[in-house]
Amino acid sequence: MIWIKRITPFIIILAGWYGYNYYTIYQYDKVREEQNRYALITAQVWVASVKYRNEPDRYIEYRDSLLLTENLSADSIKLYIEQFKDRAEWLGPLANQIKEYIDSLIIVEDSLKAVEDSLALADSLTEVDSL
Repeated sequence: MIWIKRITPFIIILAGWYGYNYYTIYQYDKVREEQNRYALITAQVWVASVKYRNEPDRYIEYRDSLLLTENLSADSIKLYIEQFKDRAEWLGPLANQIKEYIDSLIIVEDSLKAVEDSLALADSLTEVDSL
């Protein structure tokens, strides 16, 4: 019975340490998930602003539908970014993540454009062959 009294403090300390680590990791993952979400949405809006630069109405329609789908508003994104005003060092990872998303979205847009161009070329060639 005496060994239970001796080991109990170690078990309590170990359980507290594991609980603290679990909570810390959970909070970190939660912040990362929120950062991923805002970075992806921001990147999609930026790519759309370039894609629809000559069609402002279509851009606004796309942006609003994207924000509505994600249950966000333009103000909520601004508020999210403004929380980094006092902690500028935290804005760097968000900016890098936005950049990575933009780069990958541009690659996808370019590949879709290439597919559309090849389909249009194939259609025009079949029209010439049928003549």
